[in-house]
Amino acid sequence: PQRGFGARGAPRGRTPRRGQEEESVRAPLVEELLAPCERDQARLDAALEALRELLAEAEAPQLAQIARRAGELRVELAAVTAMKEPSRVYFAEVRGRGVFLRAAPIDVAEELQARLYRRTDTVVFTSATLAAQGRFDYFRRQVGLAPEFDVDEARYPGPFDFPRQAAIVSPAAVPEPNAPGFLEAAAGAIRALTAVTDGRAFVLCTSNRNMVALHSALRDLPYQVLLQGERPKARLLEAFRAEPSVLFATASFWEGVDVPGDALSLVVIDRLPFAPPGDPVVAARLRALEAEGRDGFSELSVPAAALALRQGFGRLVRTRDDRGLVAILDRRLVTKGYGRAFLATLPKSPLLRSVEEARAWWQRGGVAQAPHRA
Repeated sequence: PQRGFGARGAPRGRTPRRGQEEESVRAPLVEELLAPCERDQARLDAALEALRELLAEAEAPQLAQIARRAGELRVELAAVTAMKEPSRVYFAEVRGRGVFLRAAPIDVAEELQARLYRRTDTVVFTSATLAAQGRFDYFRRQVGLAPEFDVDEARYPGPFDFPRQAAIVSPAAVPEPNAPGFLEAAAGAIRALTAVTDGRAFVLCTSNRNMVALHSALRDLPYQVLLQGERPKARLLEAFRAEPSVLFATASFWEGVDVPGDALSLVVIDRLPFAPPGDPVVAARLRALEAEGRDGFSELSVPAAALALRQGFGRLVRTRDDRGLVAILDRRLVTKGYGRAFLATLPKSPLLRSVEEARAWWQRGGVAQAPHRA
């Protein structure tokens, strides 16, 4: 479990638009950062204890609940700022106008073994995105199932004919995401691809920055153009279904969004969804693997990103009648050796290298050529 203590109202800054995901900024907690706050923390601790004592004997359930929560907050704040558990990573997170102090386990395997597996007879894990590269090795390591426990594994074919229903497009002309001109080239590819499908597209971005930049470059598209944050999520999806549209989004639109039928025919993903290497939790987990002599990039970064990409891909085909294109505008999918891990995690669909190939596939009605192999 993750401990945390948060406050709203600071620091001052741009407030996200209604409905827009709040991108967070994380930084490791160090004693030098917390030392100037000791006096304020002591005052807060005393205030919480006074509140707890005042309401502890209250007859009203709501007041008693406030008393219990005040006590919990004292414990959580003390635990996070003490930073004494080497199995946890301690960090501060700024999200919107909130500041949160957190302590997260570097490895959840031991927690799950102690709190779940050894206390129950049977545990069943099921999901469409458990297998990276067609294997469960990564998932088993992450949740502490390997090698301590005997596990029965099974993969079942889904109802979809992906070679016929979907094609992957990775335009060779788009430079790498960190290269100059990427956003301009990506916007050009999106403009051309939406012309193939008459709009009806999700543009899923890995950051608010890319989402806003691509939306700004393409707001003149001849379709209804929607931006996450302009209105609540449910209303965005309602507008998207009502007429041919292009929706620019990030974060929560990568999973749990269901738009079956012709309303969605194109999913564009701006770049491979690697977690930021500077994130304190990611960095701590990478260091832990490297301390064991293991390769954190291949054992953690790549499979985690591949499964996230599979989640984004999954927005397209929701029924047996759906058909469309998934454009991944990150050439590393094809040019880097680790791209094979991403392709092996995605459904086996045709791999197309240009907008022209995508247009030809679309006009053929999705008749597949040889599916990609990785």
